[in-house]
Amino acid sequence: MIFLDSSHAIVDSKVVARGTVASNTIYPRELVKLALEFNASAMVVAHNHPSGNLEPSMQDHQLTRTLYLACSFMNIRLLDHLIIGQSDNAYSFADHGIMNSISKECSRILDQ
Repeated sequence: MIFLDSSHAIVDSKVVARGTVASNTIYPRELVKLALEFNASAMVVAHNHPSGNLEPSMQDHQLTRTLYLACSFMNIRLLDHLIIGQSDNAYSFADHGIMNSISKECSRILDQ
């Protein structure tokens, strides 16, 4: 995770979990808790796919959506979710328009 201030300057970064070759368990509330501890205004999350396949899984999408909502309630912006593959190739949810789609989807919930 990369924690950012209101100008999007890096405040700190932290490895928050280490998984197995096939899975990793991460809890959005723990990520939000860390962001609050660092007084972050925004953050970027990243994880690797050991297989090298950069396609986001359904779990990746669900985690991002849940984390986006949790962050929004705490006035923290989730700017991107990166998937790192082999040879340092990366998939960016923001670059692929997914963060924008999640933002629009979640705004219906947040605006109620």
